[in-house]
Amino acid sequence: DEYIDRRYNDWLLSLKELDHGELNSKLESTLMQKVTGSGSDNAVIQIDRRSGKLENNFDKQLLSMFNEVRYWDTFEGMPIPYVAHDIANNQKERLRTMRGHVMVVVQLYNEVMDALSPREKRLFFDHIRQLDRRIAPGIHKLNWMSKNVKEWFVPTCRNACAEAMKVVTEYKQGMALIQ
Repeated sequence: DEYIDRRYNDWLLSLKELDHGELNSKLESTLMQKVTGSGSDNAVIQIDRRSGKLENNFDKQLLSMFNEVRYWDTFEGMPIPYVAHDIANNQKERLRTMRGHVMVVVQLYNEVMDALSPREKRLFFDHIRQLDRRIAPGIHKLNWMSKNVKEWFVPTCRNACAEAMKVVTEYKQGMALIQ
């Protein structure tokens, strides 16, 4: 019981540091970001069209708060602060589905990048640049509070990734046939 009380009080203290405006400002981060290497390190790079993968840019502290609210809600006598309860209950489902849709775009984009060697990336520079232009609003402009991301942005990006992957696959099949 002491351990649970201590963990609960620690969580409440961490929430007091964040007010409602600060939690909402976390939703104003862009949908995606470009990262270097395998995506495991979080060093954001400037737009380098020949390398780099995409990563979902949903705030990890906010995601952790959603989980904490869900778990603390199961305990009797552990009231959830209004700030956390409001965001977790009113926006959780919408944000969960949006995160899923953005992850589909991230995965499709990264599949295209993984399929190409550095030399092939230079060969497909125009296709990658065109794909980057389609995805650019998600990196620079659109945020988690934006409207019509699911209806407009995601289908456009999925189609662009599918077209780029089709060109890459045809190239790879042609090279295999030649060899």
